[in-house]
Amino acid sequence: MPVATPEAATGTRWAVVGDDELDLGYAMHRADETVSAYAESLTGAVGDSGVAPDVFLVPVVGDPRVPGPESVHALTSRVLGLLQEWLDEPRLAGARLVFVTRGRGPLDGEEIRDVAAAAVWGLVRSAQSENPGSFLLVDMDDAFLSVGVLPGLLTLDEQQLVVRDHSIRAGRLIRLPDTEETPETRGAARAWDPEGTVLITGGTGGLGGELARHLAAGRGVRRLLLASRSGPQAPGASELVASLAELGAEATVVSCDLADRAAVTALLAGVDAAHPLTAVVHTAGVLGDAMTGSLTPELMERVLRPKVDAAWHLHEATHELDLAGFVLYSSVSGVLGGPGQGNYAAANAYLDALAQHRRDQGLPAVSLAWGPWGRGSGMTSHVSATDLERMARGGMPPLAIDQGLALFDAALVRDRATVVPTRINVTGLRRAAGPAALWRELVPRARRSAAAADRSPVTLRERLRHLKPAEQESLLVELVVGYSAALLGHPDPSGVDPERGFLELGFDSLVSVGLRNQLGEALGLRLPSSVVFDHATPVKLARMLHGELAGQLVPGSPGGSAPAAASRPQNTDETLEGLFYAAVKAGKMVEGMRMLKAVANTRPTFETPADLEELSLPVVLADGPANPRLVFVSAPGATGGVHQYARKAAHFRGKAARLGAAAHGLRPRRAAAGHQRGRGPHRGGERPARQRRRALRPGGALDGRLARLSGRRRAGGDLGHQARGGRPAGHREHPLPAGRGEGPRPDHPVLPGRHRLAVGDAEQRQALRDGALVHGDDRHRDGAHHRADDARAVHAVAGRLPVRHRGRALRRHP
Repeated sequence: MPVATPEAATGTRWAVVGDDELDLGYAMHRADETVSAYAESLTGAVGDSGVAPDVFLVPVVGDPRVPGPESVHALTSRVLGLLQEWLDEPRLAGARLVFVTRGRGPLDGEEIRDVAAAAVWGLVRSAQSENPGSFLLVDMDDAFLSVGVLPGLLTLDEQQLVVRDHSIRAGRLIRLPDTEETPETRGAARAWDPEGTVLITGGTGGLGGELARHLAAGRGVRRLLLASRSGPQAPGASELVASLAELGAEATVVSCDLADRAAVTALLAGVDAAHPLTAVVHTAGVLGDAMTGSLTPELMERVLRPKVDAAWHLHEATHELDLAGFVLYSSVSGVLGGPGQGNYAAANAYLDALAQHRRDQGLPAVSLAWGPWGRGSGMTSHVSATDLERMARGGMPPLAIDQGLALFDAALVRDRATVVPTRINVTGLRRAAGPAALWRELVPRARRSAAAADRSPVTLRERLRHLKPAEQESLLVELVVGYSAALLGHPDPSGVDPERGFLELGFDSLVSVGLRNQLGEALGLRLPSSVVFDHATPVKLARMLHGELAGQLVPGSPGGSAPAAASRPQNTDETLEGLFYAAVKAGKMVEGMRMLKAVANTRPTFETPADLEELSLPVVLADGPANPRLVFVSAPGATGGVHQYARKAAHFRGKAARLGAAAHGLRPRRAAAGHQRGRGPHRGGERPARQRRRALRPGGALDGRLARLSGRRRAGGDLGHQARGGRPAGHREHPLPAGRGEGPRPDHPVLPGRHRLAVGDAEQRQALRDGALVHGDDRHRDGAHHRADDARAVHAVAGRLPVRHRGRALRRHP
C-alpha cells in the first residue's frame, strides 16, 4: 500500500558496508547525504574514532552467474555475520542497519530480479522480531532515481518497504475474497490428471502423508510418488501405502536426498512414462531453531538444504515438463519472521520468491506460507501444548488437519504466487505488543486507551519520576510481573511469583525475547537479548531496570527515550571482554585464554564443599510424577547454563519431574538461573562433575534417587563416573559436609546423548522407569536442541541394559 513520503531526517551519518553493487554511496552523495565510511564490516566502518555511524547501508545482491542455492548460502552467511557483529559490538547498539535489495520484492506486474536476495529478507525479518527498531528492509528500483527517500524512511514505523520511482509502498497482509478469478479462466494452471503421477517430497512425514490421503480421497489422484530421506524405512511408511491402496491409489515410497541434484534427476527419470509426472508438492523441511546471536553456519545450511536446494533442483529438473501444478510448502515465518527462526524464515522466503520466478517464466507455481499446524502434524509435531496455546493467544491459532487441507484446495484455485493459509485471532493480534506492520490492514490500530497511554515511555517515566525510589522499584516489579503473566498465559498477574526464577516460571528463549521487547518499548530502553536470563527473577530484573533508568527519573531530567547507559561514554576495548575479543581477532587465542585464566585465578576458590555456605541448587524446569527423573547438566562452556534446557523441559511439564543442574564455578544462588551464561571461572579444589553430583544428593530436589551412572567423560559422562562411585583418573575424594551423605543409588541409570537406541524387553523398560535420566552435552546450545524425550533417544545405559545403536547391538557395560 502507498505510504506518504516523510520528511527526511537531517545530520545522519551513513556508512556503506560491503561491495557497493548498487552504487548507494555515489547515489547518497548526489542526494547531498554524507557517507562517512566504506568498509567490509560494521566495526571496520567505525574505524579508529570509535564513533559508529548512525546508519549502515548494506547492499544485498545475489550473484547473477550463480542463480541457484550457492548464491543463497553465500548471501545468508554474509548477512548473518553482519547481524551477529551488530549484536556482539556494544558500540553499534545505537546504530541501524538498512538492508537494500533491487528487484527482490516485485509489485504487481513486475518480474522478480533477485531470487537469492529473498532469503535475506526472511533472515532479517526474524532478526527484526528479536530486535525491534534496529533493522530495516528496503527494495529499490534504481539507486539514483529513488535513493533520496532513504533518509525519510528512517522515521517510518515500518519493517519492510518497496521504493519505486521515488514513491514508497509498505507491505500488508490482506484477506482474500471468498471467490476470485480462477486459474482456468486465465490459463495459469489446469486440473491435475488423475492418471498422472504426483510427486510429494517429505511424503512419509506428517503433512506429506495427510496430503497424500487427501489427494487420493478428495482429488482422485491414482499414482503417488512419495520421496523422503528415510524412504521405505520411515516410521509408518508401510501403513501409509496400505491406507492409500484402500483409497484406490498406488503409492511408491523412495529414499532420495532432494538436496542432491543428481539424486533428483534420477528420481524423476524413474517415473513411469505411462503415468507421466503431472504435479509436484514440495513439503520437505527440517527445523533448527536458534536466536540470531546463536545461529551457526551449520544450522543455517541444515535448514536451507532440504528447502532451498531441493526446491531449486526440482525447478530445474521439471522445467521442460508439462506440469499442471508445482506447489511449495512454505511458512508464515518467511513472511513475518519469528524469534529463533532466522534460518527457517530465510528458506521459506526463498520458496515464495521461487514461486514468483517460475510464474514469470510462464510455469505453474504457488507457495503456501502456512500458519502453524496443530500438534502431531508438520513442523509443530514437536511443539508443546504450552507453545501452541501461546501461538493461539498471539494471534495465529494452530490449524487442524481438515482445516489445512481445505485451505490447500482453496489456494490452488487462486491466481497467486504466494498465499498465506492460516487462522487468525484478531483479538490476540491486537493485544500483542507492537504487532508487525504487515498485520495493520487485518488488525486496525485500536484507539489509544488510557491504559495504553499509561504504558507509553513518556507517561510511565513521568509516573516513576514522582515516586520515591522504593515505589519506583515496586511499579517496575508490577510491570515485569504483568507482562510475564500475559506472555505465559495466566489470567492475571497473581500467577507469577516475583521472587521465583524465570526458568521455573516456564520461560524459554522465545518468551524471554517477548518480555525484553515489551519492556524495551514500555520504558524506551534498548535492552540486550539476554537481559531476562541475566537477571534471575522478576524482582531482580526490575532492580536492573530501575538502575538503568535512575539517571532519568530525577525530577526535571530529560524525558527522552534513549537508555541511560547510552549517554555514558563507553570504552569497551579496555574491558576484560574487549581485550579478550581483540586478542582473538588478532589471532592471539592462546594469549587471550592465558589472560582469562590469570584473572580466574584471582577469584575465590575452595578445597571442599564444606568451605561453601551453601551449594548451588538445581532449578526445577518441569513438575510431574517422580519417576523417572531427568537431570539436565549444564555445559561448562561460556554459553552453558540451565537456560539450555528450558525449551526441552517444557515438553515434560505435568508429565515428569525435570531438573536443571546449575553451572559450576559461580557464586551461590546466582548459578541456578541468573548467571547461567558461565560468567564465572571454574573454582579450584574439585572437578565440576563432583560439585554438581553433590548438589543433587539426598536432601535436595532428587530426594536420594540419583541413579548410578556411566558414560563418556564429558559434562554428563564425568558426572556419571562420580555418581556411581567410580574413580576416573586423577580422582580425589573430599568429605561432604554434615547432612550431605552419599544416599542410595538406583541400579539402572541412563545417560542420554546424541544417538538413539532401542530398549528391548519389559524388564529393561521398567529399569528406565525406576531410574533417573541424566543429560549432559557441552555442545548443546540454546535453540539447537537434540530431542531426548523418550527411551529411543538415550545414548548409553549403564548397569546391565543392552544397547542398540541404529539396529546394531553394542556391548554391555560391566
